[in-house]
Amino acid sequence: MLPTLCNSPGSIPLLRHDTMSIYSHCGISTPAIAYCITHQSAPKVTREEYGKTLEELHRRIKAESTSIVEGYPRTIHEAALREAQMVKGVLSPFLQTPIQSDPMEVRRILEDSLEKFAGRLVDSSGPGLRYSLEGRAFVPPSKRTVERRLLQQGKTYLGGLGFGMEKRDPSVHESMFVVEGGSGLDILEHIVRDRLGIYTPIHGKHLLQFQRTSYASYNLLHALGAMPPPAQIHGCTEAAVFFAKPHVRYGEFREHLTALMNDLAAAVEPDHCSLWQRKLGLGSGVEFVLRVVAGSAAKISGSVHWLATATLEPSLKQALLAEGRLVLKELLFST
Repeated sequence: MLPTLCNSPGSIPLLRHDTMSIYSHCGISTPAIAYCITHQSAPKVTREEYGKTLEELHRRIKAESTSIVEGYPRTIHEAALREAQMVKGVLSPFLQTPIQSDPMEVRRILEDSLEKFAGRLVDSSGPGLRYSLEGRAFVPPSKRTVERRLLQQGKTYLGGLGFGMEKRDPSVHESMFVVEGGSGLDILEHIVRDRLGIYTPIHGKHLLQFQRTSYASYNLLHALGAMPPPAQIHGCTEAAVFFAKPHVRYGEFREHLTALMNDLAAAVEPDHCSLWQRKLGLGSGVEFVLRVVAGSAAKISGSVHWLATATLEPSLKQALLAEGRLVLKELLFST
């Protein structure tokens, strides 16, 4: 199953408590970061062809990430062995005692100690891709006034980002790649630009197939539930509400949003819901996005209806219901 990534109190930590890092030094958890690309294919590219290209691109990125992550602990281990050998050589004049110490035992102790220490300094799982997700936006008919208005605002929102939203236009997709920490973004960039490269068949093919793109990076603020596993993701739906912060302090606003998510999850019980905030203003569009994923269309509609009928704190009502932009996506695959 895809991991449940949370940064909220009582949630699963993204970094071991005993790991020493710049994040633990600052008293914060390693952030889960979503690198999101919204894109639209060229008119002459068929939906099936575009989908196959995207799935192969996701698969290749995941494979390269797995290769890096699996090799990383070996690199740490080899570095510890070299350091232990060097330290043993430096200390050898002091290790000659009436009871001859076993040189191999001394080396083993040093190797174990250094490897454990290295494991506390860095996350030995490596800063690779945690999961990726691909979805295709659609605008269904709705009889509910609030839902219909939010969908229209979502359509206008995508149009404002430069995407064609007429019936004759190709579908708008969103590719989402989730990593941990800034180093995860660096590795993702290295994979896409250097390991795959723009001149390889799959990446080059994708560059020729799309006509419009928009990019943004988000930090995960809160998450509940588990994403459906890759084998079950096809056919699931995501409701994404894009919104801006009204005139209220960030801390207070995030607290209200976290409480709202807890109430929503308890009332509707979707498979997974998550709250994201744009990272350092990187990217286009508004700052926040609330994502709700379910295998049941009724739960997606129920989540929107719950938001429309719940008694919300005024700032949330303004952000989500008055100005929110609802985009529904059919989830195609995950890695």
